[in-house]
Amino acid sequence: MIIIALLFHKLGHYFPSWITKDKLNELRTQLEWRQVFVEMSGVITNFVLAFLIIFVITVTNREKYLLNENAIYGVEFSDVLKNIGFENGDKIISINNQKVVRFSDILKSIIIENGDVNVLIHRGNDEKLIIISDSDKLDIMRNHSTSHITPKLRPDSVSDLAVNYLRYNERQQGIMDAFATFSNSIKMSLSYLSPNQPIGGFVAIKKVTNIKGYFYLLAICSIFIGFINLIPLPGLDMGNTLIALLEKSRKRNFNGRLLKIIRIVCSSLIVIIGLMDKNGVEKL
Repeated sequence: MIIIALLFHKLGHYFPSWITKDKLNELRTQLEWRQVFVEMSGVITNFVLAFLIIFVITVTNREKYLLNENAIYGVEFSDVLKNIGFENGDKIISINNQKVVRFSDILKSIIIENGDVNVLIHRGNDEKLIIISDSDKLDIMRNHSTSHITPKLRPDSVSDLAVNYLRYNERQQGIMDAFATFSNSIKMSLSYLSPNQPIGGFVAIKKVTNIKGYFYLLAICSIFIGFINLIPLPGLDMGNTLIALLEKSRKRNFNGRLLKIIRIVCSSLIVIIGLMDKNGVEKL
């Protein structure tokens, strides 16, 4: 999906030339303000593509969800989370002092937060604070279990007649849900670029099992490529834009051959850094 996102990024640089009917090289040598748009067109394409994908996925989805307050018997945890300190039957109250509304947001809220995450739980008659570190989050993501957190369906000891079944809500998602999902996707992509994250590359948060999942993964990759190109280095969109602005202020172009070499070197460094393990952590 990264390759496809890169192809769309590259394709985006040709949109201005298709609109203006000018050749791309001619547009890049013209000392005009529209040159800035030409250089940033790849990033714009990445973010527009990601939003359109997320918008279509969201508005065509009828959502069935469980409110956290309706998980009346608490949560069942994977072994990884039990090792962190959770126990089956715990009820999640808040994450970093933010009330959890939907049950499905619990794991996502833990993963995308930078630094230590404070999870307040209700266990029996007591409240307990569990602190999840970056290394704990890495352990969660390295374990490809699809059921790290599931709602507990029944109490530990009770007759079948006394069991209350969980009540799920259902509704058609709309444009505001699309914006919320897009915002969360941006936050997720930024977490991969954060120096505080102990992750040296993309980590599959959950296994992709359907066509919508593949398209959503493409959207995440597209956002990621967009943010990478906002790094102000020659060869990346923001760096090329700054060069264009400098050329405009100087009213003459830099040496084309030297710029080409610098761009290749900077782009190669980004690729090498991306392939290197961060803090000795193996890519997943």
